[in-house]
Amino acid sequence: MAKAVLIDREVEAAELRELADSKERNLALLYGRRRVGKTYLLTNLWDSDRAFYFTASATSPEINRRVLVEEAGRWGGEELRPEDYPTWRTVFRALLELAPARDLVVVIDELQYLASDGAGLAEVTSELNAVWEGRFNRSGGLLLILSGSSVRTLEALTAGGSPLYGRLDWVRQLHPFDYFDAGMMVPAYSPTNRIRAYAAFGGVPKYLQA
Repeated sequence: MAKAVLIDREVEAAELRELADSKERNLALLYGRRRVGKTYLLTNLWDSDRAFYFTASATSPEINRRVLVEEAGRWGGEELRPEDYPTWRTVFRALLELAPARDLVVVIDELQYLASDGAGLAEVTSELNAVWEGRFNRSGGLLLILSGSSVRTLEALTAGGSPLYGRLDWVRQLHPFDYFDAGMMVPAYSPTNRIRAYAAFGGVPKYLQA
């Protein structure tokens, strides 16, 4: 895989790679407003044979649960039938037992769509916590990364009373670029035009990329 060009995300990339290579089980949370580069960062750190990526969609929890099971099965080269995994607890157990002898990275992006609201997400993460804190079949290392763009909802996962409170080994919020890093997205621009680009698009990488 060609090395991705990362701007102002080098520290996060290095820390996540270190967690993934630690041979231990680590739980990480990455969040930030839309288009600040969360997905770009997470999908450019590891090859697809090292990491399983799933992006939830704004449909329903039931559809996302079914699709997650199907995609996990395809990634692992085995047939997983959604009807055999009727609860989030059973889904998470299957997910965390993928390729059990290998060092694995699992990314669940747009986590907030696994539930219909904040209370529902608390239930989903409670099921995850039950599996994470219990025993599951895995001898290889594991890095599970939860990511999403609903800032307040995901921030709540770090607060006291959350099922994941005290369980997260790594938490970061990605912010838009400042003027200097935004300018690195348009290196051919003159200083004046870099100011104009920043004034028009701010520090949002997705807009500057165009």
